[in-house]
Amino acid sequence: MCTLHALAVPLPIRLGIAALLVPGVSPGPAWSQIPQADDGVRAGDMVTIEFFTAAGVRPAELSGEHTVDRDGQLVLPYVGRISVQGLNALEMRELLTQRFSQFYENPILVVRVQLTVNVTGVVRIPGHYLVDPSATLVDALARAGGVLEELGGGSGQLANSRSVRLVRGGRTHVVDLRPDALTREISDLRVQSGDWLHVPPAPRSRWRDNLQLAASMLTVAASVIFIAAR
Repeated sequence: MCTLHALAVPLPIRLGIAALLVPGVSPGPAWSQIPQADDGVRAGDMVTIEFFTAAGVRPAELSGEHTVDRDGQLVLPYVGRISVQGLNALEMRELLTQRFSQFYENPILVVRVQLTVNVTGVVRIPGHYLVDPSATLVDALARAGGVLEELGGGSGQLANSRSVRLVRGGRTHVVDLRPDALTREISDLRVQSGDWLHVPPAPRSRWRDNLQLAASMLTVAASVIFIAAR
């Protein structure tokens, strides 16, 4: 009968165990200079107008939600097509007040805007969202349900919050949005109309892969030893 201490551990198993002792090295994120967001509207953004006459009357046809068209314009009753590309809510209110003053004396307008952002990748609810101009990148992620790294997911795929891609103005920037690594500058970074936020999947863990390999090898070795010892 062969005893346990007489069996040599096979070389592949020893290599698998040794690999566990050498953790993988992950490169840090490639930080870029991220331009500050502007709050001007672009095509696809939503503009909500509340219109009141000087007497406090609210004409229904002049109030409501309007989408900025592909030419950066709004189409409104009486005043027709108005270019609003790049204007924020305050600038738009001043422009519309001036235009409607041709038809109403001292009109009162309240203008709110919502900017379009896209959130894709390893998030709970990827999609196209309308957000307030004061929203931050973290707020946009929250609208998408958060990254799967935070939620546990259940899909087996985790997010790489260290290297989130922000595409703004045709340029890609890498942002570290891990909660324990957020700087004040990044946490306060506001969204801009047209932003694309992409959360990539986490790279495969070398440590985890080696652990799975070694566990498989040890299982095989244990079976061999058990059979040989009978």
